[in-house]
Amino acid sequence: MTINPIQTLKMGGTVAALATLLATAAVAQTATTDTPAVTANPQVTTMEGVQFPVLDSFATDQDVIDSLSAQGYENITVTREGETMRVTAERGGLPTEMMFSAADGSLQMVDGVEPVDTTGTAPAGVAPGSTTNPGSVGGNDPA
Repeated sequence: MTINPIQTLKMGGTVAALATLLATAAVAQTATTDTPAVTANPQVTTMEGVQFPVLDSFATDQDVIDSLSAQGYENITVTREGETMRVTAERGGLPTEMMFSAADGSLQMVDGVEPVDTTGTAPAGVAPGSTTNPGSVGGNDPA
Protein backbone atom coordinates (compact mmCIF):
# COMPACT_ATOMS: atom_id res chain seq x y z
CA MET A 1 0.00 0.00 0.00
CA THR A 2 1.47 3.32 -1.05
CA ILE A 3 0.79 6.55 0.83
CA ASN A 4 0.32 9.67 -1.24
CA PRO A 5 1.67 12.74 0.65
CA ILE A 6 -0.85 15.05 -1.06
CA GLN A 7 -3.78 12.93 0.15
CA THR A 8 -2.29 12.90 3.65
CA LEU A 9 -2.09 16.71 3.68
CA LYS A 10 -5.68 17.01 2.41
CA MET A 11 -6.92 14.63 5.11
CA GLY A 12 -4.97 16.50 7.80
CA GLY A 13 -6.40 19.85 6.65
CA THR A 14 -9.92 18.44 6.69
CA VAL A 15 -9.44 17.04 10.20
CA ALA A 16 -8.01 20.36 11.44
CA ALA A 17 -10.91 22.36 9.96
CA LEU A 18 -13.46 19.98 11.43
CA ALA A 19 -11.81 20.09 14.86
CA THR A 20 -11.78 23.91 14.79
CA LEU A 21 -15.43 24.04 13.79
CA LEU A 22 -16.48 21.67 16.57
CA ALA A 23 -14.39 23.50 19.17
CA THR A 24 -15.91 26.85 18.17
CA ALA A 25 -19.42 25.47 18.50
CA ALA A 26 -18.63 24.02 21.92
CA VAL A 27 -17.20 27.33 23.18
CA ALA A 28 -20.18 29.25 21.82
CA GLN A 29 -22.57 27.02 23.73
CA THR A 30 -20.76 27.40 27.05
CA ALA A 31 -19.85 31.10 26.81
CA THR A 32 -21.71 33.46 29.12
CA THR A 33 -22.06 37.19 28.75
CA ASP A 34 -22.89 39.72 31.39
CA THR A 35 -25.45 42.08 29.90
CA PRO A 36 -25.68 45.31 31.89
CA ALA A 37 -29.12 46.58 32.74
CA VAL A 38 -30.44 49.28 30.43
CA THR A 39 -30.97 51.62 33.38
CA ALA A 40 -27.29 51.30 34.30
CA ASN A 41 -26.26 52.93 31.00
CA PRO A 42 -26.80 56.71 31.22
CA GLN A 43 -26.24 57.10 27.45
CA VAL A 44 -29.42 55.20 26.54
CA THR A 45 -32.20 57.62 25.59
CA THR A 46 -35.87 56.78 25.47
CA MET A 47 -38.31 58.57 23.18
CA GLU A 48 -39.69 60.49 26.17
CA GLY A 49 -36.27 62.14 26.63
CA VAL A 50 -35.92 63.29 23.02
CA GLN A 51 -36.75 66.90 22.23
CA PHE A 52 -37.67 67.22 18.57
CA PRO A 53 -36.94 70.48 16.76
CA VAL A 54 -39.81 72.86 16.12
CA LEU A 55 -39.77 75.49 13.41
CA ASP A 56 -41.02 78.89 14.55
CA SER A 57 -40.92 80.15 10.98
CA PHE A 58 -40.20 78.30 7.74
CA ALA A 59 -41.00 80.79 4.96
CA THR A 60 -37.35 81.19 3.94
CA ASP A 61 -34.22 79.10 4.39
CA GLN A 62 -32.81 81.80 6.69
CA ASP A 63 -35.94 81.54 8.91
CA VAL A 64 -35.34 77.78 9.23
CA ILE A 65 -31.65 78.33 10.02
CA ASP A 66 -32.44 80.99 12.63
CA SER A 67 -35.13 78.83 14.27
CA LEU A 68 -32.89 75.76 14.53
CA SER A 69 -29.85 77.81 15.61
CA ALA A 70 -31.88 79.09 18.57
CA GLN A 71 -32.47 75.42 19.52
CA GLY A 72 -28.74 74.61 19.58
CA TYR A 73 -28.18 73.32 16.04
CA GLU A 74 -25.05 74.25 14.07
CA ASN A 75 -23.80 73.80 10.47
CA ILE A 76 -27.37 73.95 9.16
CA THR A 77 -28.11 73.26 5.48
CA VAL A 78 -31.63 73.59 4.04
CA THR A 79 -32.70 71.97 0.76
CA ARG A 80 -36.25 72.36 -0.49
CA GLU A 81 -37.58 69.50 -2.62
CA GLY A 82 -41.20 70.03 -3.66
CA GLU A 83 -43.39 69.57 -0.59
CA THR A 84 -40.51 68.77 1.78
CA MET A 85 -37.54 70.53 3.31
CA ARG A 86 -34.44 68.43 3.96
CA VAL A 87 -32.38 69.95 6.77
CA THR A 88 -28.98 68.65 7.81
CA ALA A 89 -27.45 70.01 11.00
CA GLU A 90 -25.39 69.12 14.06
CA ARG A 91 -26.32 69.41 17.72
CA GLY A 92 -23.89 68.41 20.42
CA GLY A 93 -21.48 67.21 17.72
CA LEU A 94 -23.98 64.67 16.36
CA PRO A 95 -25.08 65.04 12.73
CA THR A 96 -28.82 64.91 12.13
CA GLU A 97 -30.97 64.83 9.00
CA MET A 98 -34.51 66.14 9.39
CA MET A 99 -37.41 66.27 6.95
CA PHE A 100 -40.03 68.99 7.42
CA SER A 101 -43.23 69.69 5.52
CA ALA A 102 -42.74 72.77 3.34
CA ALA A 103 -46.48 73.49 3.64
CA ASP A 104 -46.82 73.76 7.43
CA GLY A 105 -43.30 73.28 8.87
CA SER A 106 -44.19 70.09 10.74
CA LEU A 107 -41.45 67.54 11.39
CA GLN A 108 -41.86 64.47 9.17
CA MET A 109 -38.68 62.43 9.82
CA VAL A 110 -35.50 62.55 11.89
CA ASP A 111 -32.58 60.45 10.64
CA GLY A 112 -34.97 58.38 8.53
CA VAL A 113 -37.32 57.61 11.44
CA GLU A 114 -40.80 59.05 11.70
CA PRO A 115 -41.42 60.70 15.11
CA VAL A 116 -44.15 58.96 17.12
CA ASP A 117 -47.01 60.91 18.69
CA THR A 118 -47.26 59.30 22.13
CA THR A 119 -49.94 61.65 23.43
CA GLY A 120 -52.25 61.56 20.42
CA THR A 121 -52.81 65.33 20.73
CA ALA A 122 -49.93 67.42 19.45
CA PRO A 123 -50.74 71.14 19.15
CA ALA A 124 -50.40 72.72 15.72
CA GLY A 125 -46.79 73.41 14.82
CA VAL A 126 -45.39 71.00 17.39
CA ALA A 127 -43.69 67.86 16.22
CA PRO A 128 -45.45 64.66 17.32
CA GLY A 129 -44.02 63.44 20.62
CA SER A 130 -42.42 66.82 21.31
CA THR A 131 -42.60 68.45 24.70
CA THR A 132 -41.77 71.94 23.49
CA ASN A 133 -44.06 74.92 23.12
CA PRO A 134 -44.03 76.38 19.58
CA GLY A 135 -44.22 79.91 21.01
CA SER A 136 -40.94 79.62 22.87
CA VAL A 137 -37.64 79.81 21.08
CA GLY A 138 -35.82 76.58 21.78
CA GLY A 139 -38.07 76.29 24.78
CA ASN A 140 -38.47 73.45 27.15
CA ASP A 141 -41.83 74.65 28.38
CA PRO A 142 -44.51 71.95 28.54
CA ALA A 143 -47.15 72.26 25.85
